[in-house]
Amino acid sequence: MKLVNNAIKFETNAEFTSQDFTIGDATVIIEILRNKLYKHKVRTLVQEYLCNARDATRESKSTNAIEVQCPTILEPTFKVRDFGLGISPDRMSKVFVQYGSSTKRDSNSQTGGFGIGAKSAWSYTDSFNIVTYIDKVKRTYIAHIGANKNGRLDLIGTDSTNEPNGTEIIIAVNPKDVSDFKRAIFR
Repeated sequence: MKLVNNAIKFETNAEFTSQDFTIGDATVIIEILRNKLYKHKVRTLVQEYLCNARDATRESKSTNAIEVQCPTILEPTFKVRDFGLGISPDRMSKVFVQYGSSTKRDSNSQTGGFGIGAKSAWSYTDSFNIVTYIDKVKRTYIAHIGANKNGRLDLIGTDSTNEPNGTEIIIAVNPKDVSDFKRAIFR
C-alpha cells in the first residue's frame, strides 16, 4: 500500500533544539504488538500471511496459485506457501526481521506497508517457521520470541532443492483453535 507523505516543512530564523523520537525499550513495543494490537489474533494472522503470499505472487508475476494448509485435529498446522521471489538473506535481515521495514510502500498493488504483518504470528505463538526457496536453495528459519522478548530469527538449515522459488510460513496450531483457523481461512 502506497503511503502518503504529509510532512509539513517549515523555515524559521529562530534557534531551537530538536530531537528525533526513537524507541527506548523495544520490549514494550513488541509486547503491544504481540498482546494488545490484534483483537482477533487468529483471523488477523491468517489475513496477514494470505495477503503477504498474494503480494509475493504479484511481485514475481507468478501464475501459480497460493497453497494453504488448513489445520486439522490430526495435523494442527497452518501453512501458507507462495510462489514469489522467496526471501533472500539480505531481504530477511533488512526487511523481515525489522519492525517497520517494508518493500510495499511504493505501490498500490500490494497490501500493507507498515512492516508489522510478517510478525503477526507472535500475537498467537512464541515461534513459527519460515521456509524460503530461491534459485534451488532452500533456507529454513525459526522465528522465536527469544530471551530478550524482542524476537529472534535463526537459520536452522540450508539445502539444495528443486522446489520453485517462494516462501512458506508454518505455524503450529493449538488443537482447540483449529475451528477458528478454518473460519479465518474461509472468511
